Amino acid sequence: MSSAGHVLDMIIRMRQNRAIRTSNKQKFRSNNREAAHRDNGVEALHYKEVSKEKLKNIKAKIRLKARFERRKEIIVISIFLVLVIFIVYAYMI
Repeated sequence: MSSAGHVLDMIIRMRQNRAIRTSNKQKFRSNNREAAHRDNGVEALHYKEVSKEKLKNIKAKIRLKARFERRKEIIVISIFLVLVIFIVYAYMI
């Protein structure tokens, strides 16, 4: 029975940790969300309405940015590989 104090300390520490969770704080429990409303405990999201032309433009911009990012990654990787091959070749000689 010498470990009863340790168990009691563990139980008290767990209770204290549960009490200081952010989900228990008042600012996280308040129901002042503008973008969503509660319906049976489930939040419904509200999306902005965008015309089809604007949506096409947005998608095109995102795809163009992704294409440039992929190109940049390929260039960096290829330069790195050329440098590694050059260093390995230099040590081989």
